[in-house]
Amino acid sequence: RDLKAQWFPQVESGTLAFTKDNDQILYALNAIDSGEAVGPLLKLYTGGTLTPEQQRKALNDLAKHGDAPALGKVVAHILAANTQAVAQRADHLNHVLNTSKRRGVKPTTDLAGLDALIKDNKNALGNAAIRAAGQWGVEALRPTLTALAQSSDTPTGTRTTAINALAALGGEATITLLDQLAGTGNDMGIRTTATIALLQVSVENAATQAVVVLTDMTDQNPAPLYQAFLKAEGAPAALTKALAGATIKSEIAKLGEHALSSSGRKEDELLLALSIAGGLGEGQAELTEAEMAVLVNKVQTQGDAARGRKHFRSLGCVQCHAITGAGGNLGPD
Repeated sequence: RDLKAQWFPQVESGTLAFTKDNDQILYALNAIDSGEAVGPLLKLYTGGTLTPEQQRKALNDLAKHGDAPALGKVVAHILAANTQAVAQRADHLNHVLNTSKRRGVKPTTDLAGLDALIKDNKNALGNAAIRAAGQWGVEALRPTLTALAQSSDTPTGTRTTAINALAALGGEATITLLDQLAGTGNDMGIRTTATIALLQVSVENAATQAVVVLTDMTDQNPAPLYQAFLKAEGAPAALTKALAGATIKSEIAKLGEHALSSSGRKEDELLLALSIAGGLGEGQAELTEAEMAVLVNKVQTQGDAARGRKHFRSLGCVQCHAITGAGGNLGPD
């Protein structure tokens, strides 16, 4: 880097001897660690001379330092039919999506090519294209995304991606659609996904739908829903208000209380609202010897360690409790 003034002009002109060695030139350009290296990196990335591993290294620096036009050229290269494998193109597009979101930079390019990739949504590249349509605000693709989100024939993962993409697009049309998907009669997983997605566009609508979803839940896990509300600005207060007068199953309310305690947030009003809605009293009385014997027998005859491990992790128990020392330290081991 200290000698950049001597060698970098030769890199730009192509006269430096080691520019014929891709590993060496990538190492040198990475050392610059600034936007000055973007031009040569872009030529290498799109030039067809790099191995997949070298191309990924070039992409890392391009995504980190490239401006909107440079990232646009990267995306255009990914969208175009080229020698990159489908899995590689998906990885590269997802990387640009992640880094451009963190940096607040939208690639400047024609994104019409996303349409064909979305319609061929049977692979990771199609799902990445769906993400891109939402994140980069391609309103022309809303009908395509809507069709994917509405259809029960759409694979669950793809359907979830489409729902989140529509939430990123925002607008009244999105709110109306997500309200419909969160409504009674749909698959509970999709209802939960739509309700969480609603938090991006209307916290009040999301809270209203959340109470209906929580009311209808039986043996489903409400932890993702609670956790999403605890992370979204203004959502705990909105959920507290929406719970007024509602009745939910005590087990569902208890899991909400657990989500609150494990989050470390102080939301006393929401805690009270959950307790009232779930009909929770002062806590469970101590078990009698006979009740304890029945419980122990069930553990011995019906217990499943693998299932218990799965629930311990999925419900977030590990945030407070530990097993043989591995986990949180707020609750007992």
